[in-house]
Amino acid sequence: MTGKKQRQDSTRRSGKIITRKFFRYLVPMVMSTIAISLNEFVDSIIVSQLLGSEAMTLVNLGSPLMLAFAVLYSILGVGGSILYGKHAGEQNPHQAGKTFTITFIFTCTVAVLMTCIGLAIFKPLCNHLCMDPDLRPEFNPYLRILLLSGLLIIPLQVIIYFLSAFGKPGLGMAVNLTANGVNLLFDYIFIHFFDTGLKGAAMATFTGYLVGALIVIFAVLLKKLGFPFRKISIHDMKLLPASLSRGVAPATSQLGYCLKISFCNALAMNIAGIRGLTVFSLCMQAVSIASIIIAGIVEAMVPIASSL
Repeated sequence: MTGKKQRQDSTRRSGKIITRKFFRYLVPMVMSTIAISLNEFVDSIIVSQLLGSEAMTLVNLGSPLMLAFAVLYSILGVGGSILYGKHAGEQNPHQAGKTFTITFIFTCTVAVLMTCIGLAIFKPLCNHLCMDPDLRPEFNPYLRILLLSGLLIIPLQVIIYFLSAFGKPGLGMAVNLTANGVNLLFDYIFIHFFDTGLKGAAMATFTGYLVGALIVIFAVLLKKLGFPFRKISIHDMKLLPASLSRGVAPATSQLGYCLKISFCNALAMNIAGIRGLTVFSLCMQAVSIASIIIAGIVEAMVPIASSL
């Protein structure tokens, strides 16, 4: 009976510990998700107030590119952080460090390749996303700067996923909140004061993620954060497929969303023109807000479940 009572006490203690850990990760994850989702919504409002509803519609036409970024940082960030947490939970920091190193190198490589490919096929990409030739003179500069922003967005979001696995969800939240807050501030500064037009919104996105990257760099320099880089060999590349396979599910969800938005944008434009596309843009912003709590809860479970 004594042994059974001890097991019950141990189970209760474990349950309390897991509950505390869950809420420790839940709040930062939900706040990060709120920052990203509200940023898209408020960004559209600011742009429409300063430049008109047509400009907000052009922002929505560029959203498939942002979702393509999300596909990449989801499969790399979620998959890599889960595998990292697994090895860390097994008390194998060397293997965990190799997982992070391989994922980070591959992430930077993918970000550069995607940007180069996007610039190489820039004209057909613009024609596909924006089928109205009258809108392209304003849309093309916006999309070009947005494409260059991927060099910061993809690696930074992957790092934010790993920050939770490092036990620093608060820092990840701070980076996302700051990046998106700076984005909104510079939307107004670039468009209102510097008269940059729609491309100012893309410049603000780049600026926001640049500030987010600087926060991570300063955290490293101040020794508040350390990246567990390890020396790797060709043999260690087997960790990459294992990492990517764990990130397939969230990446597939983002890919489906990306394809859906692209198709619906084209459908709305063909059926109802620019006015119909504007209405559709507002509907999609409402959907993104509705997903905040779900996404935050799921992401909070990832580092806990992988470690367990």
